[in-house]
Amino acid sequence: MRILLVNPPWRRFFGASAPLPPMGLCHIGAYLKNSRPEHELALYDADLAPAAERAYRPSQFSNKHLDYVARVSNPADPLWMDVLEFIKGFGPDVVGITVMTATYASVLTLARLVKIAVPGCKIVLGGKHVTALPEHALKDENVDYVVVGEGEITFTELMDNINSPEKVLGLYYRNELGKPAFTGPRKFIEDLNELPLPVFLAANDKYDFQDALKAPNSTWDLIGARGCPFNCSFCATEHLVRTRSVEHILREMEYVNKNFGITHFRFQDDSFSFSKKRALDICMALKETGFTWECNTRVDLLDDEIVNLMKTCNCRSVSIGIESASKATLTRIHKKIDPDAVRKAVALLKKYGMKIHGYFMIGFPWENYADMKDTLNFCRELKLDGYEVNFVVPLPGTEFFSDLVAAGKINIDQLDWTRFQQASYYMNFSDYPDSEWTAMLKLIQKKIDREPKIRLLKHRLKYIWNPYTVLKKIYLRLCRK
Repeated sequence: MRILLVNPPWRRFFGASAPLPPMGLCHIGAYLKNSRPEHELALYDADLAPAAERAYRPSQFSNKHLDYVARVSNPADPLWMDVLEFIKGFGPDVVGITVMTATYASVLTLARLVKIAVPGCKIVLGGKHVTALPEHALKDENVDYVVVGEGEITFTELMDNINSPEKVLGLYYRNELGKPAFTGPRKFIEDLNELPLPVFLAANDKYDFQDALKAPNSTWDLIGARGCPFNCSFCATEHLVRTRSVEHILREMEYVNKNFGITHFRFQDDSFSFSKKRALDICMALKETGFTWECNTRVDLLDDEIVNLMKTCNCRSVSIGIESASKATLTRIHKKIDPDAVRKAVALLKKYGMKIHGYFMIGFPWENYADMKDTLNFCRELKLDGYEVNFVVPLPGTEFFSDLVAAGKINIDQLDWTRFQQASYYMNFSDYPDSEWTAMLKLIQKKIDREPKIRLLKHRLKYIWNPYTVLKKIYLRLCRK
């Protein structure tokens, strides 16, 4: 069969572009290619803009939201015409689409257009969003199958049984009565080392790292472990943790370095140091490679020994989930940390000269404007090297989403999924009127956008008014004369 894996367009509606290949589809593509070479397989990253169109500004996802809403369901939009031209040219028998909550509206439009452009083509959806809401996804007449959970084995077996889906575990489909049917759960993949290296590139335009001149400044994302042992109410990650061996991780890094010239890597694991021994082992292995790297972790999973070794072993940056300045909010979302623990971890990372990136969330339904300002002020207080402030999104499959459904604030069958993205002003699950809530978010977004400009101005003023700098400039000018 001709099988096309598709990352749907989303960033491109906002004037941005996918920076790297979609990891989930890379894993599935590599597995299918290795185990079923008889199929003609390609990956199409519809979110990868042509090089001339690539740009990124944090505020564009807020400022262009209404433009995105108007474009995403319009089949005459030039972006959709571009996407369909590629898909029709490939002529797939099966299209597998990865789905996130933010991209779900785009996915449904894509499925509809593919069915028109390529009659008889089967549409398969997978990803955390449809794993949480499989029957809801099957209500769309253009969706044939929904893969629940990990996709490598389930999707591959479906390709063997495309007309007999009942034989494949981990799959939702419509039975002979047209009703949703589930084949039963599939166990998580226990040994991730049995999977091939997840390097499977898009067949369309090139990513920046494929340019030899840009590769040395590029970053490759990789996953060393699946799952997270913590239970934050806003996160949809599974809680059974499975890991790749250090050797398996190094094989991927060496392959990427050899083929693309990349020397900097980013671990996308939810909590890199959830196991201190494992983290120390990875650090020691990476020390010998000369590669630089960065990772995500929690503030309560750091101590002097691990931070010192990370720094010694070429770790350049650590990203930490801080979320809120409110102890009450942190308790309510089951984060199991408090602001003092954050301050302590930040001080520890700074002690060893580590760059620090923080993740923050504002817009919980119980918050007011003062609460949001407190979080932004906390971000300023910490003096981080970088940060990301997102609006809270209730993701299907989370406790947070379920609580809003139970409270009657979310009706799944009446949702406008275009609202569900981390820069949308239009997700109001509070008791405030929509207009007041939107006004608060817009005002706080202005403060967020202003913050980098203020920091840059302070840096320049400090440079200008440093007596040594001023005297040095005078001396250099006199020397030139």
